[in-house]
Amino acid sequence: MALCCALFASGCEATRPLAGDDAPRASAIVNVAPSGDLAIGDTVHVRLTVGQDTDVLSGIVGTLRFDAERLTLLPKLSYPSDMLVASRTTRTLPGQLKLAALRTERGDTGAVTVRLVARRPLTVGTRLVSFDVEERARFGSDGVLYRATPAGERAVPRRMTGAARSPRAMGVFIAAGEYPYGDVTQDSVVSLTDAVQIILWAVSLQPSPAPGSLDEVLGNVFPINSGVGGGQADLDGPGWNGTCDRTVDVTDAVAVIWWAVGQPIPVIGTALPPDWLDSANSTPWRPLRCGRTP
Repeated sequence: MALCCALFASGCEATRPLAGDDAPRASAIVNVAPSGDLAIGDTVHVRLTVGQDTDVLSGIVGTLRFDAERLTLLPKLSYPSDMLVASRTTRTLPGQLKLAALRTERGDTGAVTVRLVARRPLTVGTRLVSFDVEERARFGSDGVLYRATPAGERAVPRRMTGAARSPRAMGVFIAAGEYPYGDVTQDSVVSLTDAVQIILWAVSLQPSPAPGSLDEVLGNVFPINSGVGGGQADLDGPGWNGTCDRTVDVTDAVAVIWWAVGQPIPVIGTALPPDWLDSANSTPWRPLRCGRTP
């Protein structure tokens, strides 16, 4: 999957490569004014294109790096309505924007635009911006989910679904703590690829996991019900909604994307507890408010 990162200034005419770009499988282009310089106050746009038309779904996560002494980041990002985007900055790391973007519709490459403002005059050739790709995930037209890092790309193994992976069939073989909440690909790591898999279920590109199955329990992280709010819902355990139903949907993918950019999300990344199954019926424990017997 190709990634493009274009850098250009408003009111520009010429196009030249940005010196020193080393983003894996990405490119950076800067369009400059006729004088070859950027003036104070010029707006710089970084346009990050996700995926290609042949991908059914795709996403990226990485770090945008810029010279914070010469450029100021504007807080609002621009992107199409069919994309899920999370971004995070920290005071301790000026000049860095952690960004995750997931394209949820086929037939559009999708792009996120980040805007920066020049704080001082800049000369062409100065290293302004780079984007370091940490993970790419895509669901191709071949029906295979792929995960890539700068080291290379691999196919995510197909897993059994439905009755074959019901807790009754699988639960006794899953050791407590083997998989964390959010890890639907079951590689012991919560990542952007897990969010792509959840979207595949949410938009019916793959059959949704049965309520109470291991896939559903790992992916159904919202409502969080973490025990930190003090209300009844916080005693329920993750995934139980107000009508005592369980379903994996887009909100679960959004939570995982925020986790991918470093935002602490209760529940995600914590291991399944030893008693995640009700041994009487091999399903997740129902909350007391939903008819569970104390």
